Amino acid sequence: MLEKRSYFELTSQFKFLLHTWSLSVEIQYYFIAPLLYFILHRTYGKHFILSIIHCSLFLQWTFRGTTFEFDLLFCRLWQFLIGTLVLLLAKENEIESESKVSNSKNFYLVHWPVILFGRYSNIDSNTYGFVSIVMICIVVSVLLYEFLDKIVPTITTLFISVQTGVIFGVILMICFYSPSLKPNIPEKKIELSKDPVANLSIKEVIQINEKFGATCSMLPINNCYNDTTLYEIFHEIENYRLWNHNCVVDFHPNGTKIVALLGNSFATRFSITAVKVLKEFPSVKKMYLISRASCTVFDTLLKMENAGWHCEKMIGKNIDFVKRVRPDVIINIARYNQINKIKLPIPKFENLQNSAVTFGIKKELAEYEKYVNKIILFEPSPLAYNSVFKGPGDISRILTFNHTSPSFDSLALSRGSVEMDLNPAWTRVKAGIADCKNCTVIPTFDLFCGKQKCPVAESSGISRYCDIYHLSEAGTDLMLPRLKNALKGIL
Repeated sequence: MLEKRSYFELTSQFKFLLHTWSLSVEIQYYFIAPLLYFILHRTYGKHFILSIIHCSLFLQWTFRGTTFEFDLLFCRLWQFLIGTLVLLLAKENEIESESKVSNSKNFYLVHWPVILFGRYSNIDSNTYGFVSIVMICIVVSVLLYEFLDKIVPTITTLFISVQTGVIFGVILMICFYSPSLKPNIPEKKIELSKDPVANLSIKEVIQINEKFGATCSMLPINNCYNDTTLYEIFHEIENYRLWNHNCVVDFHPNGTKIVALLGNSFATRFSITAVKVLKEFPSVKKMYLISRASCTVFDTLLKMENAGWHCEKMIGKNIDFVKRVRPDVIINIARYNQINKIKLPIPKFENLQNSAVTFGIKKELAEYEKYVNKIILFEPSPLAYNSVFKGPGDISRILTFNHTSPSFDSLALSRGSVEMDLNPAWTRVKAGIADCKNCTVIPTFDLFCGKQKCPVAESSGISRYCDIYHLSEAGTDLMLPRLKNALKGIL
């Protein structure tokens, strides 16, 4: 608790005794329960007990969002007191109950260790493995019930002591074998290939990945505020607030240049890298961030989006913003393969130059060029939703259990599948960009993919993704040098 380690962190997924967290709080309660029971028994002080419950609720609300809320006894005391009062009232009124699921306790005790063994062997990634884990849990819990719960009350103290010793010995062996419980392993250093001097321990890498996963849906930049212009244009756009952002970041007070970062949720994730780059240019005064879940900057494509994203509400908004603000540079980063009409393979007979998509994008870019000096468009990065990779937690599992020689090849994306996924839509969009004189296209495919694979993590174990769709800060920073080079001579 004092180390601020959370039950819900990625590292917690690999602890055998995670599900026994409540015992520490329960034991604390058992120390003060006799005193509370004595006061209640002697005075039946309802007001006293209610006061404690109210104080405990207030403490939990005060420490909300912290490890104290989860692990501190006084934040949990109201729950124990209510349970105790219910028990006492049941006895006082002679209320009897009979458990219909007497084996549920054993199932709870064994389920988490069995799940972890499934993760060790990686059999939890398919239906067969999931069913196997459930069946093992049921069988083991039934055996515990039959050979412990029923037999223990009828046997001698000596036999119980021997049995307890054997079980305790097995637990010690498991703890000794488990790499996640060895204190020296998390501190093992990893050499970062790009910076041999900057060594990170496995524990530090897992914590970095943990942060990526926990903050994936949040705006990754600070001090991004709304202004009058943005409010006037975008205040009616309220759908999917999770990835929707209209805000301004100030840079250099004496700067004169304005940059606009436009796109869908990819732009949101990229904003932290854009801020890092723009800080290095003293001429930059501010950056506008305008992002909408799934919605691209092109009205031609907005009309083709899935209706559930309400992208039609963005039609005309971006160009309206550009006409009013007149930014010096537009940075556009987005994905396009979510649009069904343009993600299909391109037939040999299709003439892209004559297609409605190409014509529409060309027309829109020509309009943008009237108000902007430079438009920078990024090639979309690979998405991991068609792979076995489910998030940074998968990398943490490999680092935890294969610490001697961690390999992330099993999580990597196939280059061929990524090309099939991205190329059709991106090729159609590029055809519309081709004639734009003030446009610069930044290729990114080679940054994320080798000859055969597209890794989801750096060699150090730091994840390039915060979920199966979006890049982490480590992923977006791969594009940092190219953005910096593109802006030289412009800002």
